[in-house]
Amino acid sequence: MKNCRMNPVRFLIFLPLIFGCTSTRTIGPDQDLQVNRPAVLVTCDGTEMDIDRAWTEEDSVLAVDRYDKTQLKFPRTGVQRICVTDRGKGAAKGLLFGGGAGLLYGIGAGLAVESDDALAQPVAAGFVGGILFGAAGAAAGYVTGENDITVLGPCEPPVRTTESGMVHASNRKRYCWYIYGESGYGPGNLSVQSGETSSGGRNGMVGSPGGAYEIGFPLNADRLIGFHAGGWGSDEDKLEGTIERGILNFSLVMTSFTGRGDMFWRAGLGYSSFEYALKENDRLLTKETRHGLNGMFGAGYTQWLGGHFNLLAGIGVSGHVFENKRSAARIEGTLGIMWY
Repeated sequence: MKNCRMNPVRFLIFLPLIFGCTSTRTIGPDQDLQVNRPAVLVTCDGTEMDIDRAWTEEDSVLAVDRYDKTQLKFPRTGVQRICVTDRGKGAAKGLLFGGGAGLLYGIGAGLAVESDDALAQPVAAGFVGGILFGAAGAAAGYVTGENDITVLGPCEPPVRTTESGMVHASNRKRYCWYIYGESGYGPGNLSVQSGETSSGGRNGMVGSPGGAYEIGFPLNADRLIGFHAGGWGSDEDKLEGTIERGILNFSLVMTSFTGRGDMFWRAGLGYSSFEYALKENDRLLTKETRHGLNGMFGAGYTQWLGGHFNLLAGIGVSGHVFENKRSAARIEGTLGIMWY
């Protein structure tokens, strides 16, 4: 049976969390309902049933089972919601948002990379990015679709609580996507291969600030997956000028809440870029960019603030490997707000 939640296939691309979202409407006891498309009917006890169509008659909800075509009858007060998935809307929005995001990403990448290659120019890179991201977005949007939920009654499952009396994470208000922002502070270290003169050996980044944002969707009540973009860096004054170092990360990250709902752990893997610049009186003397991979892991405590808002405080570690045997590592404390 199919769930009204987002399909886990969405981990293939982060964009469907926007275009494959959920719209919800509530009808009163005196309003009629007519659903003439395949849907999922959810009863007040949480049972999910695949149906071909549904309609109301007086105080009852009638439906046709999708598989054996038998007619089902429920008291109106026993049906919580009916969910319809529209794959066409999901594909269209996937194409639109995916193409737009790919265009912006390609233009940004073209501006950041210094190359004579025609495909590395901003306009060409934006065009290619729009096609690739648009195609991926349309495919993922079609697979996951867009949910249209009709709520029939006020019935709710019993509220679960933790041992300490806190509302369990699965009972808090949830949405079909989340957004998260955090700031961090901690020491990092950049290791450079011996013989390279651009950075001069091993350099510490002690006490450097960092920040990140994340957007994604739930796999279930306690697990989230999203696209994470963040960075950290430092400035250092030396005799030859001001050295600026920075690292950007673009990762796929999973967040998992524990059974109590008040602790979490996170892990991710993705792309990293390192940028080094030497300036003298704001005049750029040297600049280099290296590309590579990153891995991250963190854990911490989450406090529900009410509604859709959650406070997350934790500690995380990350490692980076770049071209020419350059590497970096960082440990930091983080504080963030999640809307989910």
